[in-house]
Amino acid sequence: MKYASVLFLALLLTTACNENRGSSTTTQSETAATTSTKTVTGASGATGGSGGGGNMTHVRVTFKGLVTHFLGNNVQRAVVLKTMSHKATILFPGALKNEIKAAFPNATCGTDCEVILKDVGFRIVDSGGTPGTAFSPSPTFDRVVTHLQRVPNAGDTFDQGNIESDVFTPKSGSQVVAGYFELAGAKDTVEAFNCKGKFHSQGSGMDFPHKVHMDFDVSGDARLETQAAGASGWTLVATLPAGSSFTFFVTNDTANAVSHFDEFARFSKKRDGSGNPIDLENVEKVNPRDQCTSGDIPGCSNSQWP
Repeated sequence: MKYASVLFLALLLTTACNENRGSSTTTQSETAATTSTKTVTGASGATGGSGGGGNMTHVRVTFKGLVTHFLGNNVQRAVVLKTMSHKATILFPGALKNEIKAAFPNATCGTDCEVILKDVGFRIVDSGGTPGTAFSPSPTFDRVVTHLQRVPNAGDTFDQGNIESDVFTPKSGSQVVAGYFELAGAKDTVEAFNCKGKFHSQGSGMDFPHKVHMDFDVSGDARLETQAAGASGWTLVATLPAGSSFTFFVTNDTANAVSHFDEFARFSKKRDGSGNPIDLENVEKVNPRDQCTSGDIPGCSNSQWP
């Protein structure tokens, strides 16, 4: 049985969209893979040792920053928004360095391997290439991860007919999609910011997601596969051996310490009178003295559609 054990060292701690405190209910430390003595707790509450336990392979994908989980119109995928100001990346553990460099020659590898997201998708499947069961959001996911169709005063901005087609049918050269990760087979765990926020017109605060974890548990070997946006098939990146455990980090952030939630309007085809994306309300901290730290930016967080 092969075990992966790679430390993940503090990813971009000084950037504004990555705050330095999460929820007190964190279920797994931020490591690129668990050690032989670390217990993994998934969304289902199942635990294991250094891997998924027995013949299971465990993969956790952690999403931070401007990522929308599209859960409708026949898709279930986390879509990373393409912007001019944010850096969209996926970080893999060094245990997969050879495989990552072979698939992505431009990857930057040291202790871990960073791949810039550009017209590329990923998924986790079983050894036969079959995805897991449909993703079913937990009540916490439904409550904490902001629904785009419920954004105050957004009108019909995020109605299905107004969503850019690239979200549902990926294509090369998209102006709005940097990359994506298919969610079939995943179970979620959500960490809210300690600091609550609100949209400008709202009177009271609510939770916003600091991190969204997607846990995949596969019987036997698992496959990490990739797809060039617009392609019809999937290509093997790495075989993840039974009993192993990995964590990947998908991050889309910037160093500017302001709300960037209105960037999500770029997923919509709707425009204002000047031809610009609809101006969404900013997300504000409810009370900077109430559990907020300098790095708490609830307006730079995951969302979901619808």
